[in-house]
Amino acid sequence: MRQVFDYLPADNDIQPVPGIRVMVPFGRRKMIGVVIGLANGSDVPPEKLAQVISYPDGVLPALSTELTGLLQWCWRYYQHAVGEVVFNALPPLLRKPGAEIPPPPVEYVISGAGQKRLLDPAGRIKAQIRLLQALQDGASTAAQLRLVSPAWSKTLQRLMEQGWVLEQPSRPA
Repeated sequence: MRQVFDYLPADNDIQPVPGIRVMVPFGRRKMIGVVIGLANGSDVPPEKLAQVISYPDGVLPALSTELTGLLQWCWRYYQHAVGEVVFNALPPLLRKPGAEIPPPPVEYVISGAGQKRLLDPAGRIKAQIRLLQALQDGASTAAQLRLVSPAWSKTLQRLMEQGWVLEQPSRPA
C-alpha cells in the first residue's frame, strides 16, 4: 500500500507505540499491520475509523523506534509503497497472524550459592558440579552448556531449582 491507515486503539491497557504489530480489520479480512506513528486526530471522521482488534505481541515492538524512523525515511526518499517497505523489514513469519516474536536469548551465570557449593566435595552430583565449573568462567549460553554435558538441560534445571544458577538476558555480542 502506498498510504498509511488510521485506526483507533484497542480497548485494553496496552498503549500502542511505533513498531508494534497490530491485528486490524481491513475490508472483510483481518490483517497484521505495524504502527508507524500516533496522532491525536485524523482526516477520517471518528465514526468511520475502525478499531485495532489486538496487539499480538503485547507491548513488545517488532520494529525498534530507530528502525521505524529509518523505514519512514526510506519510503519517502525512494518513493516506495509504505506497506512494502515496512513488511520487508519484518521476518516472514511476523507478517502473518498467529506468529509471535521469539523470546530474547538468555545466558546462565553461577550464583553466590553456586560458588559456595563448588567449595564442598562433589559427592554424587558430578554432572551438576561439571556444569557449575563451566559457569565459573563466566556466563554461558545453552549452546555452550550443551558441549559440557549431554544431559545439560535436566542438570541445568536442577541447578536453577537449587538457586546455584541464574538466568539473565544475553548481552549483545
